[in-house]
Amino acid sequence: MTDDSIYAFRTKLCSELQENDFVFVNGRPCRISSIRVTSLQGECQKVLIEGDDIFSGDRRVQEFLSTDVMDIPVVTMTKFQLRSIQGQHLCLATSDGSERNDVPLPKGALGMRILAAEKSGGGRLIVVQSVMGEEAAVGMEIL
Repeated sequence: MTDDSIYAFRTKLCSELQENDFVFVNGRPCRISSIRVTSLQGECQKVLIEGDDIFSGDRRVQEFLSTDVMDIPVVTMTKFQLRSIQGQHLCLATSDGSERNDVPLPKGALGMRILAAEKSGGGRLIVVQSVMGEEAAVGMEIL
Protein backbone atom coordinates (compact mmCIF):
# COMPACT_ATOMS: atom_id res chain seq x y z
CA MET A 1 0.00 0.00 0.00
CA THR A 2 1.67 3.18 -1.15
CA ASP A 3 -1.37 5.42 -1.39
CA ASP A 4 -0.96 8.64 0.63
CA SER A 5 -4.50 8.26 1.97
CA ILE A 6 -3.29 5.51 4.34
CA TYR A 7 -1.43 8.23 6.24
CA ALA A 8 -4.60 10.23 6.81
CA PHE A 9 -5.36 11.95 10.07
CA ARG A 10 -7.46 14.89 11.14
CA THR A 11 -7.07 17.36 13.99
CA LYS A 12 -9.11 18.28 17.04
CA LEU A 13 -8.52 20.46 20.09
CA CYS A 14 -7.48 18.48 23.16
CA SER A 15 -10.35 20.06 25.11
CA GLU A 16 -12.83 18.47 22.66
CA LEU A 17 -11.62 14.88 23.15
CA GLN A 18 -13.77 12.31 24.94
CA GLU A 19 -13.29 8.80 26.24
CA ASN A 20 -13.30 6.18 23.44
CA ASP A 21 -12.07 8.72 20.85
CA PHE A 22 -8.96 7.80 18.89
CA VAL A 23 -5.83 9.92 19.35
CA PHE A 24 -2.06 9.56 19.10
CA VAL A 25 -0.48 9.06 22.53
CA ASN A 26 3.32 8.90 22.59
CA GLY A 27 3.21 8.57 18.79
CA ARG A 28 0.94 5.50 18.74
CA PRO A 29 -2.74 5.28 17.72
CA CYS A 30 -4.79 4.75 20.87
CA ARG A 31 -8.39 4.63 22.04
CA ILE A 32 -8.80 7.00 24.99
CA SER A 33 -9.65 5.17 28.21
CA SER A 34 -9.34 8.13 30.60
CA ILE A 35 -9.04 11.92 30.46
CA ARG A 36 -8.27 13.95 33.58
CA VAL A 37 -7.49 17.60 34.18
CA THR A 38 -4.36 17.59 36.36
CA SER A 39 -3.45 21.26 36.87
CA LEU A 40 -3.41 24.74 35.40
CA GLN A 41 -0.55 26.21 33.41
CA GLY A 42 -1.23 29.89 32.96
CA GLU A 43 -4.68 30.12 31.43
CA CYS A 44 -4.57 26.54 30.07
CA GLN A 45 -5.46 23.30 31.78
CA LYS A 46 -3.06 20.37 31.74
CA VAL A 47 -4.84 17.22 30.60
CA LEU A 48 -3.61 13.69 31.30
CA ILE A 49 -4.73 11.27 28.59
CA GLU A 50 -4.55 7.51 29.08
CA GLY A 51 -5.12 5.36 26.03
CA ASP A 52 -4.81 1.78 24.89
CA ASP A 53 -2.72 1.17 21.78
CA ILE A 54 -5.22 -0.16 19.23
CA PHE A 55 -2.75 -2.73 17.91
CA SER A 56 -0.76 -3.93 20.94
CA GLY A 57 -3.23 -3.11 23.73
CA ASP A 58 -0.41 -1.43 25.69
CA ARG A 59 -1.50 1.38 28.04
CA ARG A 60 0.02 4.74 27.11
CA VAL A 61 -0.10 7.95 29.13
CA GLN A 62 0.79 11.48 28.06
CA GLU A 63 0.09 14.99 29.32
CA PHE A 64 -1.14 17.74 26.98
CA LEU A 65 -2.43 21.29 27.25
CA SER A 66 -6.17 21.72 26.72
CA THR A 67 -5.38 24.10 23.84
CA ASP A 68 -3.12 21.62 22.01
CA VAL A 69 -4.21 20.64 18.52
CA MET A 70 -4.27 16.85 18.53
CA ASP A 71 -3.67 14.47 15.62
CA ILE A 72 -6.58 12.06 15.33
CA PRO A 73 -5.85 8.89 13.33
CA VAL A 74 -8.33 7.83 10.67
CA VAL A 75 -9.15 4.24 11.63
CA THR A 76 -10.66 2.02 8.93
CA MET A 77 -12.19 -1.41 9.28
CA THR A 78 -12.34 -3.63 6.19
CA LYS A 79 -13.82 -7.11 5.88
CA PHE A 80 -12.04 -9.77 3.81
CA GLN A 81 -13.05 -13.35 3.11
CA LEU A 82 -10.73 -15.90 4.74
CA ARG A 83 -9.39 -18.33 2.15
CA SER A 84 -6.70 -20.11 4.16
CA ILE A 85 -3.84 -19.71 6.59
CA GLN A 86 -0.30 -19.94 5.24
CA GLY A 87 2.27 -20.19 8.00
CA GLN A 88 1.57 -17.29 10.33
CA HIS A 89 -0.30 -15.17 7.76
CA LEU A 90 -3.92 -15.05 6.65
CA CYS A 91 -4.75 -15.59 2.99
CA LEU A 92 -7.59 -13.15 2.39
CA ALA A 93 -9.76 -12.38 -0.65
CA THR A 94 -10.38 -8.71 -1.38
CA SER A 95 -13.66 -7.37 -2.75
CA ASP A 96 -12.20 -7.38 -6.29
CA GLY A 97 -11.22 -11.06 -5.97
CA SER A 98 -7.47 -10.57 -5.59
CA GLU A 99 -5.55 -12.15 -2.72
CA ARG A 100 -3.71 -10.65 0.23
CA ASN A 101 -1.20 -12.66 2.23
CA ASP A 102 0.33 -9.88 4.33
CA VAL A 103 -1.95 -9.80 7.40
CA PRO A 104 -0.47 -11.80 10.28
CA LEU A 105 -2.52 -14.36 12.16
CA PRO A 106 -3.38 -12.63 15.45
CA LYS A 107 -2.15 -14.03 18.73
CA GLY A 108 -4.43 -15.01 21.58
CA ALA A 109 -8.10 -15.96 21.55
CA LEU A 110 -8.90 -14.39 18.17
CA GLY A 111 -6.05 -16.29 16.49
CA MET A 112 -7.29 -19.55 18.01
CA ARG A 113 -10.86 -18.84 16.81
CA ILE A 114 -9.61 -18.12 13.28
CA LEU A 115 -7.54 -21.33 13.23
CA ALA A 116 -10.53 -23.38 14.41
CA ALA A 117 -12.84 -21.71 11.87
CA GLU A 118 -10.43 -22.36 9.01
CA LYS A 119 -10.23 -26.06 9.93
CA SER A 120 -14.02 -26.42 10.14
CA GLY A 121 -14.58 -24.83 6.72
CA GLY A 122 -17.41 -22.53 5.75
CA GLY A 123 -17.36 -18.84 5.03
CA ARG A 124 -15.61 -16.47 7.39
CA LEU A 125 -14.99 -12.74 7.16
CA ILE A 126 -11.91 -11.31 8.83
CA VAL A 127 -12.12 -7.71 10.05
CA VAL A 128 -8.84 -5.86 9.44
CA GLN A 129 -8.19 -2.57 11.22
CA SER A 130 -5.89 -0.08 9.44
CA VAL A 131 -4.24 3.09 10.69
CA MET A 132 -1.41 5.00 9.01
CA GLY A 133 -0.24 1.95 7.04
CA GLU A 134 -0.32 -0.44 10.02
CA GLU A 135 -2.85 -3.28 9.92
CA ALA A 136 -4.07 -6.11 12.12
CA ALA A 137 -6.90 -8.62 12.14
CA VAL A 138 -9.22 -7.58 14.98
CA GLY A 139 -12.35 -9.64 14.46
CA MET A 140 -14.08 -12.46 12.65
CA GLU A 141 -17.64 -12.93 11.41
CA ILE A 142 -19.31 -16.15 10.32
CA LEU A 143 -21.18 -15.97 7.01
